[in-house]
Amino acid sequence: MTTQHTPAPWESDYDSNGELSLWDQHGNNLLVSESSLPVEERKANGRLAASAPELLSALQEARDFIDCLLSNTPSEATDLLTNSGEEVEARLSSAIAKATQP
Repeated sequence: MTTQHTPAPWESDYDSNGELSLWDQHGNNLLVSESSLPVEERKANGRLAASAPELLSALQEARDFIDCLLSNTPSEATDLLTNSGEEVEARLSSAIAKATQP
């Protein structure tokens, strides 16, 4: 599957006027937005938007992992859980943290 969005990582910040800016790893501006929402809510929205590529990637990896578990015998599934489950969980946790932690 190919992605049509700008690859991760994305970052977000606010200028002195309260406008949200979203940019990629090369400094390309992806989005500028202004809002009348409270500053803390705008910052949380920016973190969520900036984490979108990582969230999508982690969800795709988790889906593929679950598909693999479901298509294997119980013994093979146990091996997959032991060898890969922690890695998938870590990527999901990292993406969620980027979206939710200031």
